[in-house]
Amino acid sequence: MADTIQHVELVKSGVKALDVLCHRTFDLILLDIDMPELNGVETAKHIRNSDKYQILHHNRTIPIVAVTTNDTAEWKQAYTRVGMNGCISKPIVAATLKQILFQVLTYGCSRESLSA
Repeated sequence: MADTIQHVELVKSGVKALDVLCHRTFDLILLDIDMPELNGVETAKHIRNSDKYQILHHNRTIPIVAVTTNDTAEWKQAYTRVGMNGCISKPIVAATLKQILFQVLTYGCSRESLSA
């Protein structure tokens, strides 16, 4: 995995994230669980399965990493059930982020970040 980020798009709500995913393709989503309007769990459900939003086909299957303070085993299981591939705790530590992103992008699921 290259250490270069070519483009980052920051949005302030789950609804805005869904709108952007209808128009542009991405390689990865870092999804804050505590967003206004539509939380991260509900946003992930829409990304993976909803007919309400016309998410681009490519974006339906890209890795999603939960960014949260809710990182108990029960929450991690909930993130997995809605189709998320990893979880990183706030505050974010750069080395941990790099490790989780490597695992998610290489193996499809971060075994450490979603294990109980």
